[in-house]
Amino acid sequence: MLYTLKTAERERDGRETSFGHPHLPGGEDSRDIVDAIRPQVGDSVLVAKRFSAFAGTRLRRRLAELGRDQPVIGGVFARTQVLLAAADAWMQDMEPFVVADAVADRAHDDHRMAVDWIAATCGAVRTVRGVVDVFGDPVPQHR
Repeated sequence: MLYTLKTAERERDGRETSFGHPHLPGGEDSRDIVDAIRPQVGDSVLVAKRFSAFAGTRLRRRLAELGRDQPVIGGVFARTQVLLAAADAWMQDMEPFVVADAVADRAHDDHRMAVDWIAATCGAVRTVRGVVDVFGDPVPQHR
């Protein structure tokens, strides 16, 4: 498993907040990962500098080391982080899979727009069940 988090730091010139881009409220505690999907020993956690999980990280290199070119993407802020990570993966000759019922956004319309755009332009959109059908169940029983 590879995890990426968007850095909590704000852009110095205010670009991030001036255009109304979403961010998690509060400090480091707001970025905690729930126990059910918390990184385990052997998992990688990368911190992205921009909305795409590939921005300023070694995610592309790590996927190549693992022999993977089909990232499965889930997370918060479908219209920014998820959408841009999927588009970035596709532009790097990967085949991204976005898990529609494992991504969230502030409003249903934002979620719908993101998954519709991804499906129409750059990635496969599946449910958790659909991803398990394609790839098998990757979650060890101890989680």
